[in-house]
Formats: sequence, C-alpha cells, structure tokens
Amino acid sequence: MNQTERHWYDLPVTMIAEWFGVGRIAPSGTMGTIAAMPILWGIVFFFGTQALYLFTVAIIVVGSLSIFLYQRTRQSHDAKEIVVDEVAGISLTLCFLPHDPVSLGIGFVLFRLFDITKPSPINIVDRRMNNCFGVMLDDLLAGVYAGLFGLGILAWLDTGPM
Repeated sequence: MNQTERHWYDLPVTMIAEWFGVGRIAPSGTMGTIAAMPILWGIVFFFGTQALYLFTVAIIVVGSLSIFLYQRTRQSHDAKEIVVDEVAGISLTLCFLPHDPVSLGIGFVLFRLFDITKPSPINIVDRRMNNCFGVMLDDLLAGVYAGLFGLGILAWLDTGPM
C-alpha cells in the first residue's frame, strides 16, 4: 500500500495514534504524557478508579490497532508522532498509584524516566519487537516499572497506601 491511498479510517486512526495532534509537538513523548494527565485525572475524579482500569484496557486495545494501521499506512515503525502508547503507559502507571497530586507527579516523572532510559527488558522489547505490539509494550513495561517504583517511593515517604 502506498501513502497516496486513503481509507475511511485514516482520520480516526491518526487522531488516536497521534493523540489528537499532540504527537506533532516536540518532545512528542513527553507532550503526549502531559496531554493524557488531565484526561486521566478527570476519569478518576468523575467516574472512579474502576473507570481508569477500563480506560486503560480500552486504550491499550484501540491504541494497538491504531498503531498497526498508522504504521501500515505510513510504512514506518514507531514514528515519533505516535504517542497513544505514552497515553496507555501513563494510564497503566496511574492504575498502581493513589490519585493525589504528589502521587500523580511521582508517576509522571517515573514513567518518563523509564520510557526514555528504557532499562532492561524494556530496551530489548524496543529493539526486537518491530511491530505495533512492540511500540505499545515498551511503554506498558515502563508504566509497570513506574507504578511499582512509585509505590515504593510513596511507602518510603510514608504517604502511600502501604
């Protein structure tokens, strides 16, 4: 398929993969994470923690499909404009943590740290899985690392649930 072919799904796929255009703003990964934070906080505030869990599962599934179609249309792997994986990763991070401002800040910083530095096995997934699942999985692993480390930090600070 070449880039001049258009499909009915191109606009919604692009909007989701680029998180409504945020992926076009540098630094795209950080901007995608920042753009997700008020939405995620709103989900928790208005609908509760279970809604965050549901959103996280939905964004992983819909985001993976969007990444697949985005990559297929543009014939590229992990384009910098794709930030829905950051949205899924920070969403997963917040599933581990309490939803107060300190915890949200810690989760944000840790998620970006693990997403940027890619400690093992995140770096292995990033290098070897050259498909939509690899694009998503490295951010989900960063989200799990950030969530677990965040819980540890909160316990150490004695402000968390432990």
